[in-house]
Amino acid sequence: MPTLEAVRRDALALSNEDRQLLAFDLAMSVDEEPNYSQAWEREIQRRLDDLRSGAVEVVDWDEAEAFIFEGID
Repeated sequence: MPTLEAVRRDALALSNEDRQLLAFDLAMSVDEEPNYSQAWEREIQRRLDDLRSGAVEVVDWDEAEAFIFEGID
């Protein structure tokens, strides 16, 4: 049986289109779906805790947008 590293190396050598098809086939072959909801619940709780503790500063969208796009013109 080929090793994961050998399969990975060979897969990365495929064309972009073939890698997309392979990725789809592999994703469809997994029997159980990843439990994203638990991960998101933990992330939401972490962010709420940061807000409540004052560890992060809340800014309105206008300020955030200005910061994000500063110097991009």
